[in-house]
Amino acid sequence: MDKQAGLHIRLETTMSSVAQKAHELTAPFFQTFAIFPCGRYLQLSPQDQHTFLELRKQFGPLFLHASYWINSATYTDQTTRLLERELTYAQVLGFDYLILHPGAHSQTQTKQEGIDTIARQLNAMLEKFGTVDIVLENVAHADRSIGGALEELHAIKQLVDDPARIGFCIDTAHAYVYGYNIEIPDEQERFIDQLEQLLEFATIKIIHLNDTRQACGSHIDQHAIPGSGLIGLPALQRFATHPMFADTPMLLELPPLEQSKELRILNEINELIRRNKP
Repeated sequence: MDKQAGLHIRLETTMSSVAQKAHELTAPFFQTFAIFPCGRYLQLSPQDQHTFLELRKQFGPLFLHASYWINSATYTDQTTRLLERELTYAQVLGFDYLILHPGAHSQTQTKQEGIDTIARQLNAMLEKFGTVDIVLENVAHADRSIGGALEELHAIKQLVDDPARIGFCIDTAHAYVYGYNIEIPDEQERFIDQLEQLLEFATIKIIHLNDTRQACGSHIDQHAIPGSGLIGLPALQRFATHPMFADTPMLLELPPLEQSKELRILNEINELIRRNKP
């Protein structure tokens, strides 16, 4: 079967409606949040949970994206509560992974102290939640943010007690605006070499195949439809069809669009992946 990209599905009403929309869009897998855009968490009813688990059987690996409110670089009661809440959602709904932005260290911390704090949080969560692995996503921001540089993601993993349960999500738009110029073929190849050296391909559980209209090195996190930004479709094609990512799920995080347009873009990207696969 040809490799197909998945899709981020926005949470609008219930979790089962997310799965139903993914089915209508023919997405083989999907990502979603457990929190609404207004900041209110989903109230999961027994019926919603039951319906979702039935629908879940038709999909491949599922990814719950953690709330942006969570900052694992600061060890607070609130961070712990939010992480536990979201991992509970993931566990009872049969999600395989929780995608997490590592966080930002405080003004009184060094970056290394922030990395140490993230690792301690991860160790506590992985010990408590045995069926959901945590996937750290590279970020767009610099300064006190942690995880834009691949070396920082590597440093976190080195401190985790059970590294087999830590994976990585590579977002192409985040990489580009952080400063990795993956639009240029040689620079993209150099970036992929760094992924293998620092993270290892087997630990990359998903790629967010996103474009951006923001400049390389701008540190501005703003996605664009693949092909409509500065990375461009040829560079994203090369990335998505690189032999090293033959078994890595690819997922699109699109701006808010009509469902018919989402389906058209998803089909176009899948056709490009199919035609250009190694």
